Amino acid sequence: MRTFGFIVLTFFASIGLVVMLFIGSVIYFAVNMAGESRPVAATPDKIILTVDLDKGLVEGDGGPKLDGFNFRNSTTLQDAVLAIRKAKDDPRVVAIKATMSTPAMGLAQTQEVRGAVAEFRAAGKPAYLFSETIGEGQGALPAYYLAAGFGEIWMQPSGTVGIAGIGTEGIFLKKFLERFGIKGAFVAKGEYKSAPEMFTNTGMSPANREETEALLGSWYKQMVDGIAADRKLDVAKVKALVDEGPQMAQEAKDKGLIDRLGYRDEFDAALKKDRRQGHDAQALRRPAAGRRPQRP
Repeated sequence: MRTFGFIVLTFFASIGLVVMLFIGSVIYFAVNMAGESRPVAATPDKIILTVDLDKGLVEGDGGPKLDGFNFRNSTTLQDAVLAIRKAKDDPRVVAIKATMSTPAMGLAQTQEVRGAVAEFRAAGKPAYLFSETIGEGQGALPAYYLAAGFGEIWMQPSGTVGIAGIGTEGIFLKKFLERFGIKGAFVAKGEYKSAPEMFTNTGMSPANREETEALLGSWYKQMVDGIAADRKLDVAKVKALVDEGPQMAQEAKDKGLIDRLGYRDEFDAALKKDRRQGHDAQALRRPAAGRRPQRP
């Protein structure tokens, strides 16, 4: 009798598993085929490429997927950079407008996107960025480093430019592991091989601190120099602004870190108005060094 009951239970469990797999397959293909069956609108003669830098960029595309049950695929870094570079040579694309507050991007990704935007602008096409806030009162120098790569920066009046330097922190687990009688034992070839320190030390070794400070100093110099070049400011001035940071929106505008204060609808309306006037989004470009834009 028990054997019969087990067989019946296994039978119905198998049916349930097959039904669940079938339903999952239907949802999977419905989600991933929806984009392919969607009609494609005709491309206009004049295009402003829109880039959302707040959603983050993934390093590679694993193919069609549910992506954490969000029912969407993330944009890859390669696709984003390639799109900007193609737009540079496309006569239909007259400008880039981007939105960004604090992007979920690392410094390497920031460098890639900045480089693509720089190529776009070097082709004589303007790039604009709107931000609600950059850092929200926190240190967000890498985020502003990316923003500075655009020709004109808009920010809503209540925003913050969080240029307050960069830093790093380490976790050291030696004392925690000792509570459980665990002791880390590693072989390190040289004093600068500091990866095992989180298990063997209670703090940074002198060699680890030296190499960490050197790395941070290199990143800091790269960002300060880039911001100074993009915003037409002296390097010493940018360093002083970092030391004073973070900056409120109006203060940041007065000091040359951003160009205009306004809300998202005003930002969009300004670009649309400029296009209607037939300027192809050229009038809002940053002026040459030493000249400030004349605004109504």
